Amino acid sequence: MVKRHVDPLVKVNINILTQAALYSFAYNVGVGNFAKSILLKNLNANDGKGACDEMKRWVYVDGKSGKG
Repeated sequence: MVKRHVDPLVKVNINILTQAALYSFAYNVGVGNFAKSILLKNLNANDGKGACDEMKRWVYVDGKSGKG
């Protein structure tokens, strides 16, 4: 379950919708990639907008923009 890996990485209080988005994100990109991401660094620095902006960057598959 992704939740048990993601929760310890998040050092700030977030709402349940943000938690769900992070679980989905980490599931899709991998917990290791999530743990090293600027998205997580921004989130833990209380930069919610910066974290959201980073999520938009994760759209590439093999260097090409994905459909999802």
